[in-house]
Amino acid sequence: MAQEPYIGHDTTPPDFVTMKPCDVWRTRITKLDAYQDFEFEWHDDILYRSHEGADVPIKDIWQVEIVSVSTGELKRVVRSFDTRDEAEALAAQITDQSHALSVADFMDVYLVDW
Repeated sequence: MAQEPYIGHDTTPPDFVTMKPCDVWRTRITKLDAYQDFEFEWHDDILYRSHEGADVPIKDIWQVEIVSVSTGELKRVVRSFDTRDEAEALAAQITDQSHALSVADFMDVYLVDW
């Protein structure tokens, strides 16, 4: 049996019921510079790193993140990639789902919270 609304009370649902995930979260791609492992050389009694110059090899890492629309706070790092194209493809997929899924379903799929 459906419950009748109280007289004098607003019967429109609260915002969180009608919201889409895109109203709460957005995706962001962040580029990180990560130091690659140094190469070590083994000897009988010591382990040392060979010095091939002052340059440190750097590898770019692209992270797909979900952040709060209102505060910009990082909510979750979804995945890291070696290329920007892969990161952009996943970010586009998440953005599409943020328009299609309910807030509860998006929270379940991407393990984000308020």
